[in-house]
Amino acid sequence: MDQTTAVLQAQKGDKDSFRFLVETYQRTALSTAFFLTHHHQTAEDAVQEAFVQCYLHLSELREPAQFKWWFYRILTRIAWRKKAKDGKTIPIADIFPAKEKELEAEPLSPDAEGDRETLEAYVNQLDEIHRTVLILYYFNDFSVKEIASILDCSEGTVKSRLYHGRQKLKEKLIKERERKTAPKEVSL
Repeated sequence: MDQTTAVLQAQKGDKDSFRFLVETYQRTALSTAFFLTHHHQTAEDAVQEAFVQCYLHLSELREPAQFKWWFYRILTRIAWRKKAKDGKTIPIADIFPAKEKELEAEPLSPDAEGDRETLEAYVNQLDEIHRTVLILYYFNDFSVKEIASILDCSEGTVKSRLYHGRQKLKEKLIKERERKTAPKEVSL
């Protein structure tokens, strides 16, 4: 079953079709929500609430082929709201294993070869809007156009946020590399 067919059938009340949509997006949605909230329970709550909202408002979706973007728009906003309300933090490595795909953007390429945990920690230190765009782009493989739709902003804004987010990461990674390679002071 494809996504569009599942949405059309779910809009007619077919619960198995909606279950298919949940199963299709649940894992990546949880990962995305966790990156946005930094807390496992908050992420689970955000995903659950997003699916409930989708179910309740599915009849309002006019373009079934755009379910994915519509769902991630709802999820992103719920995760932001819950993070602002909750504010708890747990290290990413404690909840999810590192994702196989490395950040391969040109500005990060030379530096991304380093410590994956350091890179994830630096992504988590970014402000919400830069972190969100980087997570959607690199960890969920959304295009710039799709992210613009999810965040309800222009493609130029998404490109700018990607650029500035990568620049901030690059600066942090360069500082980390310099810190690691700086000669240690020896006291006599």
